[in-house]
Amino acid sequence: EEDFGRASSMSAGFGFSVGDIVGGLRLIKQSIEAVQDSKGSSADYQALIHEIDSLKDGLEAIEDLRLDQRFGPNSKQGLAVQDAVSRCWLCVDTFLSRTAKYQPWLQSDAAPGSGWKANLKKIQWALCKKDDVSRFRAQLERHCSSISMLLVTLQV
Repeated sequence: EEDFGRASSMSAGFGFSVGDIVGGLRLIKQSIEAVQDSKGSSADYQALIHEIDSLKDGLEAIEDLRLDQRFGPNSKQGLAVQDAVSRCWLCVDTFLSRTAKYQPWLQSDAAPGSGWKANLKKIQWALCKKDDVSRFRAQLERHCSSISMLLVTLQV
């Protein structure tokens, strides 16, 4: 009788749990969404590139103000704005160089790719770069706030 009690209290392990199955299904869903044209990785990447292009236009406009000529080459405020703009450019350039390998697969004029490599890059972008993009946007927000504050002090 005691042996039956022990045997019935033992459970067989399958090596995965319900949480593992849910996680796997979530990964499959994200992978499917990543390769869809309308709301997938390509659309996300293109929206990010449009944001970066708008930022670049703003940075170029600030550079066109020629603050060193308006306030003198040694103006603390002018130098601070130039430094902040330079740091913002560096942030953008660093991000773009780190993500350059995804560009051919995600840009708007990319050849429609149903190939495995194109889909793999889209899935990698969706799953691996999401946090990088969030950090990048937070960095840009800090840079833009700094630049805005400096420009206000110049009353430009």
